[in-house]
Amino acid sequence: SIDLLKRHYGLEKPLLLQYWHYLVRFFQLDLGPSLSFPGRPARALIAGAFPVTFLLGLQAIVLAIGIGLF
Repeated sequence: SIDLLKRHYGLEKPLLLQYWHYLVRFFQLDLGPSLSFPGRPARALIAGAFPVTFLLGLQAIVLAIGIGLF
């Protein structure tokens, strides 16, 4: 069963090849399945939280600039 898991996740391949595959998938926005929410892709979870996170970050920047100028 351990060998099946290694083969399924590509862990039997050399480390540099694993890293290359990771980078290729990362830049294609394929982040794989979520570990916290099985059956849902990680990209969908990030995309769902992005608008709120972006707005919060933008407000923080505006506040910091406002405080820094005065």
